Amino acid sequence: TDSTRSRNLELQIQSRVTAELERILQSSTQRLTDSQDQISSEEPSAPPSSEPADPSLVERIDDKLTGQDTAAKHHRKNVSRDSVSKEIAELKRKLQARKKLEGMDRGVEKAKEDVVQCLRKNDRRPLDCWKEVETFRSEVGRLEKAFVERTVR
Repeated sequence: TDSTRSRNLELQIQSRVTAELERILQSSTQRLTDSQDQISSEEPSAPPSSEPADPSLVERIDDKLTGQDTAAKHHRKNVSRDSVSKEIAELKRKLQARKKLEGMDRGVEKAKEDVVQCLRKNDRRPLDCWKEVETFRSEVGRLEKAFVERTVR
């Protein structure tokens, strides 16, 4: 029937598309590994100059639009893989040092427990817990306000 033929055609098309996508994925993965090997095997022969020889028209227009200078862009391009890895490791270390979880405020904790208890008690009628929810919201609002005041100062 027509529906069977169209289904079979659709399956054939899907299988061809899937095969083509897998082929493209393999070739792009191979190119990526080749590029990484080539980059890692190359040694910097000369230190990058501080000023590029002749920036292209596109780079000059981009510089004017973004307000960045071409030398800074070239410097970013010439950053080695090792220096980027070191910078990432240092940023991770700084981030770990900043992670300080504060204990939950007693008022918020109590309001949260009240909401949970009310919802368990009124599992068929959750709208009966509106007072507890409003109390919880006000406690959270108080904490947010205190956080904003601490951050702004």
